[in-house]
Amino acid sequence: MGTQTSKPKYVVQAIDQETGEVSFFPYSDKTAQTQDSNFHKVFLKKFLPAMGMIGNQKSKVAYWILKNLNNDNELKYSYRQIAKKTGVSYQTVAKTIRILQDADFLRRSGGDLIVNPDAIFRGHHIPRLAVQKNYLNADNDKRARLKQIQQTINELNREMDELKRQISMENDD
Repeated sequence: MGTQTSKPKYVVQAIDQETGEVSFFPYSDKTAQTQDSNFHKVFLKKFLPAMGMIGNQKSKVAYWILKNLNNDNELKYSYRQIAKKTGVSYQTVAKTIRILQDADFLRRSGGDLIVNPDAIFRGHHIPRLAVQKNYLNADNDKRARLKQIQQTINELNREMDELKRQISMENDD
């Protein structure tokens, strides 16, 4: 009897954006599990805008969140626990999470937070699809989301006005 070879279960289609050339690659579930599962994949189109909206202490919170996600991209910590573990204030944690929610980087799922798998995910594509479904179903109240975004805009406008006032006072000296 000859050696058995595993046939690919999937074929991945890749399209070159410049030339339009289509390529097909064999892809098996076993390959996906061994090659894809032990590192985070960062999808820059969603990741960078969210990270660009925060800085200093807020980035400390954001990166802590990323380090402490479970396999379903969920964070099962309260704001107080995050504040204690990161060494930043509760208000900074709440503000950071609100900014990341406004950037569609994370959503509330019951009492937990879930990070957008289109921004970052550790594992192969099949579990990612399940997490995407959970993410899309999370925090689906559009009115609440609109209200939250408006609150963030108001807070940022207040911060901007305060900075303008400070700069004006410095220029008067």
